[in-house]
Amino acid sequence: MDAGRTESLSVVYQSRDFLVVNKHWDLRIDSRMWRETPTLQKQLRHRFPELADPDTCYGFRFCHQLDFSTSGALCVALNKAAAGRAYKCFKERRVTKAYLALVRGHVRENQMTISYAIGRNSTEGRAHTMCIEGTQGCENPKPSLTELEVLEHGLYAGAPVSKVLLRPLTGRTHQL
Repeated sequence: MDAGRTESLSVVYQSRDFLVVNKHWDLRIDSRMWRETPTLQKQLRHRFPELADPDTCYGFRFCHQLDFSTSGALCVALNKAAAGRAYKCFKERRVTKAYLALVRGHVRENQMTISYAIGRNSTEGRAHTMCIEGTQGCENPKPSLTELEVLEHGLYAGAPVSKVLLRPLTGRTHQL
């Protein structure tokens, strides 16, 4: 699937109130940039022009965010009431999230809880990055917990890797 093509939108689920799509990795969700940037917003407008809502900033009510480099299921509310219900679920932490990741090296323990406080990096040139407590320039770190489960070990391009399942227990920016 080519992330840049407006026709490449993959729909996982659709109802009267919600649309769940598979967001491609390295794809912005939305953008106000004047230049032609491929976005999920543009894919949705192309595929579902009748669902675009002119009363919203981007034409769609995205219930949550996925980082630019992250692929996976993304929920879009199709009306104001559904957006309110989804917002309440996220706010009350009734939504569970899980991420499948391929990490460098062989993780030794089969299961673990990762606990680091995460804050914003104030180091010059690193303004939009996060850091862990104790790192120079780490401002306002807040507790973060993630459960990790190793699914398998293997090689990728000749180097050792581990396929892991990550379940964030807190909702910090760039927690994973």
